[in-house]
Amino acid sequence: MNRIVLLMETGRPAVKEAAAWFAAHGDKVYIGVQEMMPTQRLEQAEYLVFDPLVPESLAAAAETVEQADGRLDILVVGAACHPQDGEIGAGHDSAVLVDAMMRNVYGSRSTAEAFLPLLRRGMKRIAAITEIESSNSWSTGKTDLAYHASLAGLNMMGKILFNHLRPEGFTFRWYCDDGAPGGMCAADYITSGLCYDEKEPYIHSDENRLVLRDAWLREISW
Repeated sequence: MNRIVLLMETGRPAVKEAAAWFAAHGDKVYIGVQEMMPTQRLEQAEYLVFDPLVPESLAAAAETVEQADGRLDILVVGAACHPQDGEIGAGHDSAVLVDAMMRNVYGSRSTAEAFLPLLRRGMKRIAAITEIESSNSWSTGKTDLAYHASLAGLNMMGKILFNHLRPEGFTFRWYCDDGAPGGMCAADYITSGLCYDEKEPYIHSDENRLVLRDAWLREISW
């Protein structure tokens, strides 16, 4: 057994594919869910039920991992709340928008903060499995304002965590899944190394900036 990995369940097939990849490579896999999934559960993974908006629930989940493993190597966050709120400009429920932002952005941040003590004992990697539509400049979608706004917010949350934690040696991987076959899978990218030479100028290293990439390692503009 190599790494201890926690992935937040978002309903994206890429999350389960990543979990299966980690398990196949000898890693211990946790999948964090807000409700137990009655079907399509991975036998290779352990499921943690917690609400990222409830501190006591998050603390209990972190305690479970600490008691069993004493560390966490990789945390993979994502947007689990995907309301279908119609075309942009057609009128939106502000409560739906707030809920999506809270669960997808604040919930991911709260999860990261709850597991920081365990991540500091591991390989210190935080990742996200998101999509190209999270890009402000590449997005072409006209529907689901709440969801797409939260995707952009998740990227900004990643930047904030990066600025705060990179000096401690944390590394970050933001993977844009488009659902098409081919290229590098999410887990392979999340575990791979990026260009880093401590003797080079800081800005020349991909590890010293938060980069959005797709399965073909193409950089996605923010």
